[in-house]
Amino acid sequence: MTREINALTGLNISVINYQDNGEISYLASTHHEQLAQQLISGSIDELLKGEYASNSQMTPDAEYLSYASALYADDSNHTYALLQISRDELLGAYRSLQWQLLGIIALILLFTVLLATWLARSISKPLMELATAAQRIGRGERFTELPKGNERSETGLLASTLHAMQEAIAQREATLHHQSRHDLLTDLPNRISAHEDITLLIQRGEPFTLLRLAINNFRDINDTFGYALGDHMLVTLAKRLQHLDVPESTAYRLDGDELLLLVKQSKATLLGAHVFHHLAPSYRS
Repeated sequence: MTREINALTGLNISVINYQDNGEISYLASTHHEQLAQQLISGSIDELLKGEYASNSQMTPDAEYLSYASALYADDSNHTYALLQISRDELLGAYRSLQWQLLGIIALILLFTVLLATWLARSISKPLMELATAAQRIGRGERFTELPKGNERSETGLLASTLHAMQEAIAQREATLHHQSRHDLLTDLPNRISAHEDITLLIQRGEPFTLLRLAINNFRDINDTFGYALGDHMLVTLAKRLQHLDVPESTAYRLDGDELLLLVKQSKATLLGAHVFHHLAPSYRS
């Protein structure tokens, strides 16, 4: 019967008889005889105290989990069924589960490393590129393309904002450059532009002709008719010079009523008469 119970439950069973005179014997056991005797002698004290009957406990050598059930008792005999399972069998399932848990933990760690690598490439790298681009923009460099990535992401929004900032800076610089080299009233190139253009032509060795123009009695016109009329005359004169039918000519306003006409040709015998004829028609307010 002990063999059948062992086959059904996987538990080792020993049937032990204890007499009041101190004689101990085992009636049957699924353990081999030597091991059965050793286990009985090592567990008899706990068995008699009833420790194994109340709940399962490890044997003193911590090798077996034991539980005892009384089968028969009279004035001189006590018979017990001692159910046992070894520690190795108990831990066998745990050890199998332990390797599974270690495998799962290893997969989680691998996934974490891969995720961290992906995040570093998709977030950290674009941020570093944008930071470098911002520093270079601060030094005055200009980028035609910036790393945008996904336009809906934070890095994409940051890249779009940085691109808009770069365009605004470039537009502001262009406006300031234009204003620094053009007259505010007539929008003609000013004295600085004239000096730069003339210097460049001299460095290149290209021939050119300069014609300096001025409005006679311009101060009297301002004093008599007001500055608004004087400004109107300057603006009208500037427009006529800009539309002058002279190839490769550029008009500049130097100061007040002083204007300059630069023509990229050396022979300008009839230039003065042609310019005067174009500017002669009356000026209407």
